[in-house]
Order: sequence, then structure tokens, then C-alpha cells
Amino acid sequence: MNRKIKLIVYVLFVIVFVFCQTEKVADGTIFFSDKTSLLNSDFIKEKNEYLKNIKKNYNLDIRILVIHSTGPHTIEDFSSAAFDQYNIGGDLNNGIFVLLATDDRKLRIATGTGIELVVPDDIASQIIKEMVIYLRQNDLENAINVAIERLVDKANSVPWIIERKNIEKISSNDLNKIFEFQGKYVSKQKTLEPFAQKYRTDYFAKVKVKNRNVLVFENQYLKNMIKLEKSKKATMLVRLVSLEPETYQLLNIK
Repeated sequence: MNRKIKLIVYVLFVIVFVFCQTEKVADGTIFFSDKTSLLNSDFIKEKNEYLKNIKKNYNLDIRILVIHSTGPHTIEDFSSAAFDQYNIGGDLNNGIFVLLATDDRKLRIATGTGIELVVPDDIASQIIKEMVIYLRQNDLENAINVAIERLVDKANSVPWIIERKNIEKISSNDLNKIFEFQGKYVSKQKTLEPFAQKYRTDYFAKVKVKNRNVLVFENQYLKNMIKLEKSKKATMLVRLVSLEPETYQLLNIK
């Protein structure tokens, strides 16, 4: 019991600390924030406007925060708390949060579950390596430029606008597009090894949509799949990844 209380207190402490550091990022109009005053105000304004337009035109949520330090917390705990606190990525879970702690000499790229198959860990690590090249030259602006350029390019390799098409009429032209439908949970089944490796999941949910069954998965079988199992019926935001069999990645449950 004491351990649980300590954990709750620690989580609350992290959230309060994060809030003090990330107030501006919580604002829906602020996508780039510098708490260190190391960057030129024109540069900040330009990048913020660019990322704001990316959100408006492509429904892709990228936030960047530059701070001195994450304090007593690891950069992983800090970025995870900020990500959850401000719901970066919204309903599609397609947020990307770039955190630079200059005094700590640490940086991290955190991704939502809806986008981590598009921007996986190896891609994020490669982008970080490119950023470090500039950071070693004390060139913070170009480190940020390369992060934005690479992330936008990779993330926009698939669409993020929700289609309003009836899925009974889908075709090969609809692969990778996002749909919304109501489905009823039927059963859980294990994935085959090639699929499991590619999509990082061991299980499908068989879901009945109107008069036919489709397969739905969430990478790593996380909270949305568990919620679907328990609720049995739900409205889902999904991405079509295969037609044979008809398979969707579960982005969120509404």
C-alpha cells in the first residue's frame, strides 16, 4: 500500500514539474516553445507557424520543446508525462514530441501509438543522430530544422485525414487510409510471425462490422484493444493495412 502511495505521489510530482516547464505547449496554438532563450524569436515564430500549418493541413501533431533540464526526472519520464498531460496527437494518437534538454545534453523523440509504426524507434534514433551532429557544433537551429524536415517527411508518408467513405466499398486505393466505424468484438486470435514482427503485435481482434468480419490490431496490444474486449462494442478510428484478409490498425476508440 505504501509503495502504491509513493508511486502516486511521484507521478503527481512529475506532472506538476512538467506543467511548470511545458505550459506553452499545452496551448493549442503553440507547437514550438523555447524555455531557454537560446533561439532567435523570429526562428521560433517561423517554426511554430510551420508546425501549426502542418497540423491544420495534414492533421499531424508535432510539438517541440527546448528546456534547460528535466530536473530530477529522466527525459523518458518527463516526455511521457508531457505527452499524456497535453494529449499530443489527440484522437488519432499520432503525436510526435521532440524534447531537448540543453543543460542535460539530452534529447528524445516520443511518438503516439498511432504513429509509431510510421516513425518507429530506429527512424527516431537516426533522426536523433543527425541532430547530434549539429548540436556538437552548438548549432541548435539546424538540429531543429533537420528534426522537423525528417519527421514531417516520414510522418506524411501516410494520410492522417479521416475518410468518410463506407468501408463496404473499400478497394486497394484505400490502403493506408483512415476510417471510422462501429464494430462488435467477436474473438481474439494470434497473429502469424511475419505479421507480428512487422506490426509489433501478437494478437488480432475479430470484429463484426455490419454483415462481415474484419481483423483489428493495436501495436503491442495496448489499452484500446483491452477496452474493446471489455466493452464488446465500440466506435473505432482505424487505418486499413491489408485487404486479404481485411485488416485495420486500431488508432483509438471513441
